[in-house]
Amino acid sequence: MVEQLDPRYQLPSRTYFAETVIPNMYQECRADVISSLKDVPVALTTDGWTSRATQSYVTITTSHITEDWNLKSFVLQTRELPESHTGVNIAQVLTDAISEWGLNKNPPLVTEVHSFGHKYGSCIPHIGCYAHTLNLAAQRGLKVNSVSRILARVRRVVSFFHRSTTAAALLKEKTKQQGLKNVKLLQDVPTRWNSACDMLERFLELQPAFYAALVAKEIRSNVNDISTLSEADITIAEDIVSCLLPLKAITTVLCTEKMPTVSIILPLQRKLLTSVLVSTEMDSDVFKQMKKAMASDLESRYSNKQEFLQECTALDPRFKVSCVNAEQQHEVYHIHAVEAANMKLRLVSVKVEPTTSTTTVADDLPALPVMLPDMESADAQSDVKPVDDVTTTSTKITSDSLLSLVVPVVV
Repeated sequence: MVEQLDPRYQLPSRTYFAETVIPNMYQECRADVISSLKDVPVALTTDGWTSRATQSYVTITTSHITEDWNLKSFVLQTRELPESHTGVNIAQVLTDAISEWGLNKNPPLVTEVHSFGHKYGSCIPHIGCYAHTLNLAAQRGLKVNSVSRILARVRRVVSFFHRSTTAAALLKEKTKQQGLKNVKLLQDVPTRWNSACDMLERFLELQPAFYAALVAKEIRSNVNDISTLSEADITIAEDIVSCLLPLKAITTVLCTEKMPTVSIILPLQRKLLTSVLVSTEMDSDVFKQMKKAMASDLESRYSNKQEFLQECTALDPRFKVSCVNAEQQHEVYHIHAVEAANMKLRLVSVKVEPTTSTTTVADDLPALPVMLPDMESADAQSDVKPVDDVTTTSTKITSDSLLSLVVPVVV
C-alpha cells in the first residue's frame, strides 16, 4: 500500500524500531519518571513471577501521593532473576533499583512473604503481601490428605478430556443434552491455589455431563485408569470449594483494588480467625481439617507487625479501631497524637531552645477522651453479612461486600 502511495518511501525496518525508536521512547519515559519521583517518599512493591518459557522475573512498582493528594504508581522495571527468589536475593534487586532510580533510601516495602534476613530486615520496612499470605494458607489446606486425593482424581478426569479431542467433543455434546451451560474445562496450576478451586467448581458444575461422557461407548475403552467420584467424594469436593471460596473472594478483591489495602489486613485476619475458619458442629471432618490447617498458618503471620497494622487500620475511616481492645485503642490514638504534634512542629519550624527538662511532646498532649468506641458491645449488637453470602457469589464480590465481612453495622 505504501509503495503504491509513494514508491520512493522506504519503510523503517524492525531493527530500526527495536534498536532506535523504542529505546528512545524508553529513555524519554524513564527521565519523566525519575523527575516525578525526585525527593518524593515512595513505597515499593515487588512481584516475582515465571513466564511461559520458564524464565523467572521480578517486577518492581512504586506508589506515592502527589501534591494534589492523588495516588500514582509507576512500574519501574521487570528484570530476570534466575537465582532463587529468597529474601536476600530480592533485597539485592531492590537495593540496586533504589540506587538506579534515585529513590529515597529505606522505602516501605510490600513483597511476597519472604524473610529478608538480618542484613536487610532492619533497614527496609517490610510488609508481606496479604494476598500471598492467603495463598500460603490455602496451600496448607490443599495438602490435607483427603483434599489432595480428591484433587488428584479430578485432575486425572480433566486431563483426559483435555488430551482427547474425541472425549472433548463428546463432553460438549453431553453438556448440551443435559441442558448445562457450555463452558470450558479448567485445569489447576500448581503455583495458583485458586485454580484448584476453579477446577473443582467447574467439575461439579459439569458433573452430569462428565459421567454421561465417561460411560459412552466411543471412549469407554480408554478410561480404564479413570474412576468416577462416589457420592462421598462429591461431598468432599463441595466442602473443599466451600472452604476455599471466602479466601478466593478476598484475594480477588485485594488484587483488583487500586487503593492501598494495608489497613484491611487486621480486620480480615480477625474475621478469618474468629469466624470464617472456626469449625462448627455441622462441618465435616475434611472441612474441619482444612480450616485448622489454614488457620494455623494464618495465626503466625504479622505477629511482629501488629502495632504498625493497628495504626494503619485506625487511620482508615472504614475501620478505625474495630479490631483492637480498649487498651490498644488508647495506645494507637496516643501514637497518632504524638506523630501529629511532631509533624506540626516540623511544619511551622518552631525552634526549641536547649533545656535540661525531660518533658516530651507526648507529655504536653491532652489526655485522650474516655469515650472511645466499645467494639465488643458493637459486635454483640451488629448485623454483619453472613460469610455464606460470600461463598455462594465469589465471582461477584466487591470491595463493599468484602467490607461488610469485617465492619460491624450497628443497628
